[in-house]
Amino acid sequence: MNCPVCGKEMEQGTCRFYHGRAGDRRLAWVPLDFKGIMTKGRIEQSGGVVTPVHSTIFDNEEQISYCCKDCGKIVIDVR
Repeated sequence: MNCPVCGKEMEQGTCRFYHGRAGDRRLAWVPLDFKGIMTKGRIEQSGGVVTPVHSTIFDNEEQISYCCKDCGKIVIDVR
């Protein structure tokens, strides 16, 4: 999928919530092959992105999405 903002190729992955250090739920985008415990360091080491979103926006814990690392956009399917 191409980014709707800059036109470059986006990487498929999932948006997931994990519990940050302060106990808050943070939204992160991770590649499809991400396995294991979600920490900020492991997410970023795998090529994932931690977002500033703290509130629950999905009914489930994982949502297919696409990330453009060039312009910092994440596209999420809502259906």
